[in-house]
Amino acid sequence: MSDDEINEAILDIFEEWSLGQGGKRVLGRIYAVLWLEEGPMEIREIKEASDYSLTTIRSTLGVLERHHFVKRVKIAHEKKLFYECCKDMTQNFQNSMQNTLNQNLRATLGRIGSLKKRAENLKNEKRTKNVKEIETEFERLGEYVERLLEVELPEKKG
Repeated sequence: MSDDEINEAILDIFEEWSLGQGGKRVLGRIYAVLWLEEGPMEIREIKEASDYSLTTIRSTLGVLERHHFVKRVKIAHEKKLFYECCKDMTQNFQNSMQNTLNQNLRATLGRIGSLKKRAENLKNEKRTKNVKEIETEFERLGEYVERLLEVELPEKKG
């Protein structure tokens, strides 16, 4: 296998991993491009390595950054933005779950609580029951995620 074939196989692995997690192929591709570079890359360099548009790369980097898979890096005497891959995927996943719990899940529970009060005020038993069931499931999900976050991460090897 040539060096290019190995690189392409690595890109494919990350694309498939992203798809398997419910993400888009581009998330895996951009993450893999940064991983293979082994150092910070500017957006135009990522474009050359990935063949995606600048708009797609910017939005993808935003998603990857929110989920802690990439980070912005400042380089002395440079005005351009650089990005670097965070290679501790287990820590990245845990940080992403923590964000989900803190932002999305708690906000959702707040909205459900408001909806439950409105349904109760309407005296609609069926809708009140529906909302309470949904609330119970989201609370259960939150408890599960909190327990998962308490699990100690395995040590890195090698």
